[in-house]
Amino acid sequence: MPRRRAQDDESHATPLPLYQLVPMVLVLLNESLCGSMIQPFSALLVAKLVNVDKNKAGYLSGVVVGVFMLGQVVSARTWGWLSDQYGRRFPLISGLCTSGLAMLGFGLSTNIYQLAFFRFLHGLFNGNVLVAKTMMADITDKTNEAKGFSFISLVSAIGFLIGPGLGGLLYDPVNSHPAVWEKVGIHKGSIFEERPALLPSLFVLVYTIIGYLVCTFFVRESNPNAKPLPWWVPYICPCFLVPAKKFVPVGSEMLVVMEEVATEASGSEATHVEVNESENRSTALKGSGSPDADAPDEADEAEVHYENFGYKEAFQRTYTRFMLMQYMTLVLADTALKECLNLWVISTKEAGGLDLSQQALSFILLFNSVPLFASNILFHKICTFYKNKMGLFRMSVVTAGIAALNMPLGSYLSSFTWTIVYLLLSTSVRQMCCSWCYSLNTMLTARSAPPGHVGSIMGINQSCGAAMRGIAPLIASPIFAYSIHGSWPFPFNHVFVFYLSALLLFICGYRSYRIRTNEEGGLVMVG
Repeated sequence: MPRRRAQDDESHATPLPLYQLVPMVLVLLNESLCGSMIQPFSALLVAKLVNVDKNKAGYLSGVVVGVFMLGQVVSARTWGWLSDQYGRRFPLISGLCTSGLAMLGFGLSTNIYQLAFFRFLHGLFNGNVLVAKTMMADITDKTNEAKGFSFISLVSAIGFLIGPGLGGLLYDPVNSHPAVWEKVGIHKGSIFEERPALLPSLFVLVYTIIGYLVCTFFVRESNPNAKPLPWWVPYICPCFLVPAKKFVPVGSEMLVVMEEVATEASGSEATHVEVNESENRSTALKGSGSPDADAPDEADEAEVHYENFGYKEAFQRTYTRFMLMQYMTLVLADTALKECLNLWVISTKEAGGLDLSQQALSFILLFNSVPLFASNILFHKICTFYKNKMGLFRMSVVTAGIAALNMPLGSYLSSFTWTIVYLLLSTSVRQMCCSWCYSLNTMLTARSAPPGHVGSIMGINQSCGAAMRGIAPLIASPIFAYSIHGSWPFPFNHVFVFYLSALLLFICGYRSYRIRTNEEGGLVMVG
């Protein structure tokens, strides 16, 4: 029976609109490239700029990540609101433009203060991913939303597959394979010697220019209620002089409506879409068969009309509050673990690390993207076997926690080969399971949004996640650096932060018993 139900769901699923996904690929790849490309060398770059030993880089390397996330905390809610007011196209295109310029400034930085400043600007003006997730919620329904949101993770996985390798290859070209780079004019005494991160930054700049042009001419506007941009915006950014094509859902199919459609017909279709969206959001929260006596009151939240939807409203509503808290816990655990993984791998063996090179770290991150890629291909198929999507979430988050517990034990292995194999296995399992958790959380957060405020809730979600991604390195990196200095007993040595991360993942799994989904995909609180 489960197999037959899965086959029926697959046959009745609405196809994803490929012409809308192409520009989204460029946006999502840009974000994952900007994040993953600097992972192999961020600690080494900080160590070079402040002239400290790489074992002590953890005290400051968290700043590089932290200030970027601080920028997102400040601006994510605003980008989500702008996408609800003026459409998804505006923040997508402007975010691509500013990310390329910010990465160029990052590559030209010669001290830690400049580095932090440009990373903050990058986060401040970057609303790409949250708007891309919002757009995915716009163009999918309950028959294909799992496939749509797994597509977001899949594209990000490709970026994380490419990014670390490119970062390790392009960083410090003067001292890395000098014979190769001298052939293209990169040699000692050039600007690339003083600014080792410039070459990967230039690569990102060229990529964002290409993405900027493609999105200008091809991305469709998926928000049917988008208002015209203020008159002065096209004069600052001429790309918005190019008229946007409309992307409007009609029934279960998605049709592209060109600008030349008559005003009356366009208005009536937009009204139809708005009503359907309102009904879908209400149904998603009401569901059916709630076992909780309080569920009807919570379902009535979907009927409330909000003129403005901010942090206060999001944390007052039962479902959005739960999903936001779940996401924050997940992000805090995952970010702390990833930050300390990078530091642990390059730390000396005497300190409990593996003492690997940046190229080896790039390979590990590259290898992790393979199971991440595979897991996202399988995600929508696995979802069809789970009536209650939180069952899949629990399985994934607990498995990720077990992998986090075992990961740092690899340093106790005497064989270098078995250490690498053990590390690749444990990191791959964690990466795969966390990917499913993120996809599920994003999908259900979008469904918990009140009508007309999907962009706002995704912006708040991004801001809360960014806060955790900013706090985690600022706390976890110094704790890890402190734990590997001195003869601390187990588990207060190099494994300490890994175990704290595992504890948070287990807490996340325990909290998931408070909510479930029904056959219609509706959220239902339990107990």
